[in-house]
Amino acid sequence: MLSVQVDLFEAYQNSIVGITFKSLNGVQNFTKNYADYFAKDTLVPFENWGMVSRDLQIAFERIWSSGFTNYMQEMWGKYCDLVLSFSGINFGSCLAQMTAVKFIQDKWWPTTQVFFVGFATPRCGSEDFAYYVDLSLGKNAYRVNWKADPIPQLPATTCTRGGSAQLGRCPNSWYHCCTQYTYTKWAVRSKVTTCTDPEDTKCLTGSTPADFYGYFGSVPNGNFILKKFTNMIFLRLDYDNMSC
Repeated sequence: MLSVQVDLFEAYQNSIVGITFKSLNGVQNFTKNYADYFAKDTLVPFENWGMVSRDLQIAFERIWSSGFTNYMQEMWGKYCDLVLSFSGINFGSCLAQMTAVKFIQDKWWPTTQVFFVGFATPRCGSEDFAYYVDLSLGKNAYRVNWKADPIPQLPATTCTRGGSAQLGRCPNSWYHCCTQYTYTKWAVRSKVTTCTDPEDTKCLTGSTPADFYGYFGSVPNGNFILKKFTNMIFLRLDYDNMSC
């Protein structure tokens, strides 16, 4: 069963509430059986916003009913002019997407005050779900890949790949959302490939399971770049113009 941890940090002085979904417990063993896991995964409905992984839907429902809803309602009452940062690694990245879609589509928070950044993100759901992620977050949504990490290529898709997700084109198979960045050397601009097409194979080149660990600091400065990239997104938002 999928198990994740949710971290919240409240940086009121910077007008940010950060919501980070960590990866599954025992992630160090994940690359040993990741292919088998994804091969067994299935899609189930996610309210009115396409379909997502069955295990992710179960995890989302548990998080949503565990007090998280009440916490965010309280936050809106006190700090409705803050920016919400949804982020995550691996499956946590998918839960971040799901939460962002629900917050925006249910009108909990305005889209101009929400952004998403995910690392080592697999395909989280159907093309319809990816469409709602893009619709909800616009240009404030990014996926970051490291070298030849194979996880972003999974689960395999039968959809016609190319271009941003379209509603109704491939409702029963997996598809990515968002602009993606693939790094081969952290903090070196010439070593990053940018793909506005979420399924562009120029950014989905992974075949080396060991590269999955690059996000977690097993390569020099790995954790630093997670923070660096997220801070770059913070700087894109104009806090002074936020209002309830």
